[in-house]
Amino acid sequence: MGWASWNHFFCEYDEQTIRQQADALVATGMKEAGYQYVIIQECIAPGRDEKGNLAPDAKRFPHGMKALADYIHGKGLKMGIYTDVGPNTCASNPKFQGSLNHEDQDAAQFAAWGVDLIWEDYCNKPSEFTGKQLYERMQNAILKTGRPMLLYVCSWGNASPWEWGGRVGQLWRTDQDISATRNRVRWEDILRNFDPNARRAVFSAPGSWNDADMLEVGNSGITVEEARSHFAMWAISSSPLWAGADRPGPQGARRRLRVGGVEQTVALSERRMARGVAAEPDPCRCENGRGVARFGIDARRFGGA
Repeated sequence: MGWASWNHFFCEYDEQTIRQQADALVATGMKEAGYQYVIIQECIAPGRDEKGNLAPDAKRFPHGMKALADYIHGKGLKMGIYTDVGPNTCASNPKFQGSLNHEDQDAAQFAAWGVDLIWEDYCNKPSEFTGKQLYERMQNAILKTGRPMLLYVCSWGNASPWEWGGRVGQLWRTDQDISATRNRVRWEDILRNFDPNARRAVFSAPGSWNDADMLEVGNSGITVEEARSHFAMWAISSSPLWAGADRPGPQGARRRLRVGGVEQTVALSERRMARGVAAEPDPCRCENGRGVARFGIDARRFGGA
């Protein structure tokens, strides 16, 4: 559980934005509820120095990544960082550095900064490697650092990460990004991402989880009732709860207060994540292909789906 920057900000953020989110996790009681991670996503290092080390954007991070990690740790939180299996990340103009052929170097640099989680995306994947091989490279690089860092396998469901992700990392994405629009999501997109997560429920286990992508609660495009349902659906399917809205923003604060039942739902999520979801002879029970049937949910009751 934690907060991730992409859904609300895309690349429109800087280190002060990240500090504000860390402050808000503490001030709003989210840290106490279990939200531990502050994950910085995309647009981090446009280049490398003469030794091949990542060179973070000095304008975006004027005090450097180590100082930012220290600030987050000082709040009793953990820091996540973003990279990619390819030579560049998903951003295209300008481009930012991925970790292909720099896995050992980048993992060592992340460890030196004090990173606790590495979120590795799937853009610009080289065709000569399988997804599993590329994530194994980062897994081995992490082990060499001696620092415990979680590895998030963000392959968007490509290469069936639920079949091997638990032996390589701790979390894996089961489908595409929940939304391609900054600070906005559609209800049908929430259902689309929930479905494959539900169908892969039997692969969740303690320490290894399917992820349906970050939460959109507090962002625009959905009603309060849909936001409630969105949160509950992620919780019952043991999907990690990555808050994806602007925590200090007044709109986000109002919507969080209105969602209601959060403590009980978080408790349900933590219980399911601790024990996994029990396997069944027919793990899907997907009526008409809809994964919501896996948990006996009638999607028509929520948002008119």
